[in-house]
Amino acid sequence: MDSQKKIFPRLMLRILMYFMIIIGIMFLIILISFRFQKTSHEATGKTLDRVMDIQQLIDAVEQIDESLNNYYISTKPEYYRNFTQCRSLAQRLIGNLRDQDPKNYRYRDIEAMLDTFLTDCGDTFQKIQNPETRIYAKTDILQLSNLSKYISAEAHAATAQELTAEQAQSKQAALKIQRASFWTYCISGGLSLLCVIFAYRFSYRISHPILRLVYQFRQVAAGNLKIQEPEKPIEDEMNYLIRSFNQMVRKLDASVEEIKLKSQLEAQLNKELLKNAEINRLLQQAQLQFLQMQINPHFLFNTLNTISALSVVEDAPQTKEMIDNLSSLARYSLSEFDHIVQLGAECHVIQSYLSIQKIRFGDRLTYDIQLPAESLSLEIPAMILQPLVENAIIHGIEPKEAGGHLEIRFVDMEDFFSITISDTGVGIEPDVLSALLLDEAPAHDSRRGIGISNVRHRLMILYGYDPMTIESFPGRGTSIRLYLSRRISEMTHAAQK
Repeated sequence: MDSQKKIFPRLMLRILMYFMIIIGIMFLIILISFRFQKTSHEATGKTLDRVMDIQQLIDAVEQIDESLNNYYISTKPEYYRNFTQCRSLAQRLIGNLRDQDPKNYRYRDIEAMLDTFLTDCGDTFQKIQNPETRIYAKTDILQLSNLSKYISAEAHAATAQELTAEQAQSKQAALKIQRASFWTYCISGGLSLLCVIFAYRFSYRISHPILRLVYQFRQVAAGNLKIQEPEKPIEDEMNYLIRSFNQMVRKLDASVEEIKLKSQLEAQLNKELLKNAEINRLLQQAQLQFLQMQINPHFLFNTLNTISALSVVEDAPQTKEMIDNLSSLARYSLSEFDHIVQLGAECHVIQSYLSIQKIRFGDRLTYDIQLPAESLSLEIPAMILQPLVENAIIHGIEPKEAGGHLEIRFVDMEDFFSITISDTGVGIEPDVLSALLLDEAPAHDSRRGIGISNVRHRLMILYGYDPMTIESFPGRGTSIRLYLSRRISEMTHAAQK
């Protein structure tokens, strides 16, 4: 009995020490594996960030080239503003790339070419603004276009270089994983061998429990973490060992499951982030193109054809009046688009537009503008009524063989007032109307509703709420009503902030 009392505590200490070593080795293997995976993910993330920066740099260079060509055609301030914004973005992006990889010669070459490109673009913008040097700007634009293409080609080559390097790193990582797996198997085999030796040496003392524990350890080494050893009713050292073993297996199982769950969540999160970034980029690009649309080119084309026909038939007044109306309309749309104007100025533009369309459609078009004199001094955003009137004529009255009637009405409501544009045209089909109300482009007609959506977006940005309601009945006509606040100046200032 005395000898047993001395043996059991010593055996317990040896077993505990043995299993603590095993747990430590396994934990170290898991820790090293986790650390290696984290390092690999960080390296991959940095590569993807550089690839995305390169793609944004390519987009910025292409937008600068496009803005320069557009500015040469039409010297609008927004083209120059877009150039300055893209220039700042391109400089920041190439700076980030050079900071992340200072030894990359390709980034150094791209930076040098980009500096030359941006400087020459700025000089070319100045040449275009000066009437005396504008004639020489076309040659510079062609040269800069070629330079932008070369920069884009170099940037694409840099992307390919980054991806090739990432592929090589991935292969090295895969090789390291294979090596780590080999050593893991070796360590596991060694631990299993130690378990066998340990069980053999102490089998005459506690043969049956030890043999069962050896079997269970082999199961754990093989990856089965769902096993549990039944505990004995007697509370002794072996039972304590069995209990410790069960706790260890449960913790390992929980740790492995947690690592798997974290890995899945991380992969899903990265996928969603990339998807959302791409969607946001496309949405912002679509909104920018969407809001830059102004007067319908179809209207200008038909108007010019009508003027040409009149100039052949008659000699003087009516043709002159039509040209004056068109000139007034074009001048207003180009100079007052982002301004706040009085309702009277907007009404004058509408009258000019309707005078032109009246000559074109003749008796097929009648209209009535009911705006009280006291309402003409109210302030509204420029160019919000003309696109709606144009939409009513082109898509409502023109397709109707008998023509139709257009009416503009004003209603005063203290802090608010409403302006209604209604027509007796062909109306809007229910599916198209639903798409307009949900702010979606109609699937069968990409041009229909652009004027309405453009006005709606501008008003929502300026007023902070949706002021537009649409009612339409196929074959009977359409009515669009705007509920506008009298405090447009304050709300515009807040929207700009």
